[in-house]
Amino acid sequence: MTTKNAKPSSLAQETAIETTVRLAAINKIAREELGVETLDARNSDQLDFHELAVWQIRKALLKAYEAGMTRR
Repeated sequence: MTTKNAKPSSLAQETAIETTVRLAAINKIAREELGVETLDARNSDQLDFHELAVWQIRKALLKAYEAGMTRR
């Protein structure tokens, strides 16, 4: 049974922080490498769909992979 005032476990807090860090890194890569302002859906085809070259996608994926490897 849980109480309303129970604090989240330290593991849950660490997981939430790690998720926030990962999302920040992904958003940064999207902005810097792909020119995508946000990864949030804006319900507009013009804003939500982007034409990208394969070399841009490759570079962004490599950056994301490298970021993940440095966090291990």
